[in-house]
Amino acid sequence: MKQTIYKSQVVRGNMRNSPYKNKVVVPQPRIDLCSKNLLVMEYLPGKKLAEYIEDRLASILGGDVVSARKVLKAKQQALFESKDVGHKNHGLFKQLSDIIGETDNSLSMTQRASKAFQLMSMTRDARRKLSLLLDATGWQIFHDGLYNGDPHPGNILVLDSGKLGLIDYGQTRRLATTDRLAIAKVVSELGKQHPNVHKVANAMRSFGFDSRDDNDENTYHFAQLYFDSDSVGKKLGFATPQKYLMHLNSVDPMLTVPDPAVFVARTSFLFRGLGALLQRQLHTSQNWKQQADLALATDGREIELYNLGLTPISTD
Repeated sequence: MKQTIYKSQVVRGNMRNSPYKNKVVVPQPRIDLCSKNLLVMEYLPGKKLAEYIEDRLASILGGDVVSARKVLKAKQQALFESKDVGHKNHGLFKQLSDIIGETDNSLSMTQRASKAFQLMSMTRDARRKLSLLLDATGWQIFHDGLYNGDPHPGNILVLDSGKLGLIDYGQTRRLATTDRLAIAKVVSELGKQHPNVHKVANAMRSFGFDSRDDNDENTYHFAQLYFDSDSVGKKLGFATPQKYLMHLNSVDPMLTVPDPAVFVARTSFLFRGLGALLQRQLHTSQNWKQQADLALATDGREIELYNLGLTPISTD
């Protein structure tokens, strides 16, 4: 537990010295209340990100929480089934207008348009927060080497101040410099507009991934699934990432998966689940590429970001 408390303190200090110090808060561990099996951190006033989105949607829908939950669940299901999913905002106004129609058919066209614009504003705000979350976590992974290996939705808060609160660092993971750079190389190649299959596969092997047949294309798909998105599996008809993973292993089994890759991949998967709240198919390698490139350019050394012009990557 002493190690956990120490890591939590270090993560807090790292974030307070990062480019995101005015936008992201990590609570201070309450050492006087911690025990051998319990980590206690200061209270951060706010709502879970999922609740924040649900409450804003309910407010736009006239306080109808039931309808808000129904709409969000339907949109998540559509994403999981690869229906009506675009990486850009094509048709977003029409989609939001349809949501209004699904919940209230008595509204005039003017009222529907007004509420649709409110929904569009809400969606953009939520996507900005998700983008900030990805950027801050990318900073922790590729530069600090210390990050939360369990960033599930309950650990992401929207504070009353408007900042993001990142809580519960009971599963803080540490990455050695060599591992950070190895992951950065994979993400840098994978996040390009037109990734090179062979370069991604070679970066995976350099990291320590080892498959039975050294099949480049299959190794590339493993990299996509681990560090980018499971959209390819959905397009091929696999209902879950697990089933797609089983398929990839049936083609060319992955015999060795480096331990440091496991929690980074898990983090990527959890963020994709958050993206589903916004009916957005996230590609974490595209969000993390800037962070990965910067880590590679500085050879993993601590750097002064403010002189390098790092800017958050928008998901709008």
